[in-house]
Amino acid sequence: YTYPGDWIDKSDTNAAETWTCIVTPNDGLQDGLTDSHQVVVKSNYEGSQVRVGLNHACGRTSDNYVSCWGDNSYGQAEPTGEGPFTDHATGYDHTCAVTLTGALKCWGADEFGQSTPTGVPSSGITKVAAGSDHTCALYGSGFIGCFGDNTLGQLNYPVGLDEFTSIDA
Repeated sequence: YTYPGDWIDKSDTNAAETWTCIVTPNDGLQDGLTDSHQVVVKSNYEGSQVRVGLNHACGRTSDNYVSCWGDNSYGQAEPTGEGPFTDHATGYDHTCAVTLTGALKCWGADEFGQSTPTGVPSSGITKVAAGSDHTCALYGSGFIGCFGDNTLGQLNYPVGLDEFTSIDA
């Protein structure tokens, strides 16, 4: 089944390659199914900011902790137990979240270093974004630091751009 945009008043939406999750205003979770849908929808989810990886999804609960479900082959759906968090992101098989103190906590696959922040400041983070095998953090100063797979230059941004206000990997 599919929900046309005018049927649901959605407060947050996120999509992966084969499916979409929508958080409705009453904190319910709906999904748009396809033939290759592989993530079980968490029917008792109450919260906001759903982010989806390749075969897992994570949402921030009403008390700002991260709750994940779906494939956990690499530990990507098993949060660190720390929190609360102000932001989170999911890559293909990893998840990262920003703590209240501006630190980054990551879990899941790490074969490219996408879950181990190296070469970037460890505090002052305000937002996080994750690509398939890389992660980028936005700092309060406007600086962006990225780590993980750089095969296609995804960790680099254009020279001369050194202040950002948003991030998406």
